[in-house]
Formats: sequence, C-alpha cells, structure tokens
Amino acid sequence: MNREITRNIDTNHIPVQRLCSLLETFALKHSSKQLADLLEKAENEEVSYRQFLLYVLETEVRGRNERRRKRNYSAAHFPPNVHPLEEFNAAELESGITEGQIKQLKELTWLDTCGNIVLAGPPGLGKTMIAVGLGLEAI
Repeated sequence: MNREITRNIDTNHIPVQRLCSLLETFALKHSSKQLADLLEKAENEEVSYRQFLLYVLETEVRGRNERRRKRNYSAAHFPPNVHPLEEFNAAELESGITEGQIKQLKELTWLDTCGNIVLAGPPGLGKTMIAVGLGLEAI
C-alpha cells in the first residue's frame, strides 16, 4: 500500500463495524464475530501486525473446524450417551480386543487406505461402543 494513503488513514477512528463487514465480505465470519475482542487483545499486548493477522486467521480456522466438527457429528447420527474410546476399558469386556489394538485403530490409518473394519461377535461385547468411539475419533 502506498505510504501516502496509509498516512491519511486514522486507525483510531475506523469503525469496528466496517472492519467486521469487510471480513464478512471475504467470508471470514468467525473472525468478524470476535474482531472486537481480537482488537482489544492486540492493543493490550501491543502485538505486531503479523501477530494480529495470525490471531485473526487462527480464530477463523478454529471457528471453521468447530463448525465442521459439529456438522459431522450431527450427520453421524450417533446413539445417545456416546463415550469416547478413552473411556473404553478392554479389560472389562470379554471381547478379545486389546489396548494395543484399540490404540492402533485410533490412529485411523485404515481411513487413509479406505480400509474397512469388521467387528464381529455375540451381543454385549462392545462392538457398537468401539465403532462409535472410532467415529468420534474420525470426526
């Protein structure tokens, strides 16, 4: 930007609403909603332009990731009372699955190769619990 142009802009009098509107123009809705807080944080910490830009972009990424996670969770149609795999104790069940196997499944490398997992056995072994826990990990 031309230095003459930047000298004519009084940064203390730029309305936050105008900045929010410009952020929304570029589809940065999450940053727009938190801009006032980000500006206050930047002023209090006296951060550089680069650091402030990083704040804005990180806020946007976090917001988008959280929105995607919620959308994916809703689309998964999990049963009620879902528990993550961390709460699953393989020693309590007679399913024959070990902690090492659960850790290996949690790495989700089978997703990268478009692999399938077959959980077989009689009722009550925790097959659904493992499947839902893996779904939570994937989301």
